[in-house]
Amino acid sequence: PSLGKLQDYPDSIQQITDNQQAAYELWIKHCAVAGQSDEGFTHLNTQWGPLKSTQNTFESRSHDANTFSHVMALAALYKGMMLYVQKQDPTVSIGCAASEAFKESTLFLPSFEQLQKYEKAAIHEGLGDDDVYHLALNAVDLASSYLPQDEKKFLKPLYEKLRSRSNFSDQIRDFAEKHHFEKLGKLIPGSEAVIRMHVADTYQHDLHKEK
Repeated sequence: PSLGKLQDYPDSIQQITDNQQAAYELWIKHCAVAGQSDEGFTHLNTQWGPLKSTQNTFESRSHDANTFSHVMALAALYKGMMLYVQKQDPTVSIGCAASEAFKESTLFLPSFEQLQKYEKAAIHEGLGDDDVYHLALNAVDLASSYLPQDEKKFLKPLYEKLRSRSNFSDQIRDFAEKHHFEKLGKLIPGSEAVIRMHVADTYQHDLHKEK
């Protein structure tokens, strides 16, 4: 679990490298204890958090099980943020309320402790949590203001989710509830396959829609 959780803000690129090296060494130790081979593992592939450094770029892992339109939306979000940093070279201030995060003149960010709190709220409440909602909305608005005009469209799925304050998990839950697949807190036998097909159909529909 320690290799997949959020990592504290790094002070430098070197610290990112050092953190990944430490994660790699920890993984190798776990392999030895479990009597498993460590062949093929490096410091570039033994950290499974939402964002990690890899060869000449950063790898985002948090949307790899989502629809194509949302994968593209996250890429556009990162690009907009990157353009903002490159053009404005903002001062970074750590420690703010969610509603104040990602303001333009100074890049206000929540503290790592606050970020962990928001992560937990996002897991349990999603965009229904006010802090999570404001944090996400401010991030998307800031990225949108720096994207080229013809690329702002890629953020549309994020704005739709913000408008409804729901996410893909909520849609899957709503589908299960609509078809009465839940009983006493558990899915009824056989419903899992129907839900999986619904998710697959959602992926397929999203691909055709994006074409």
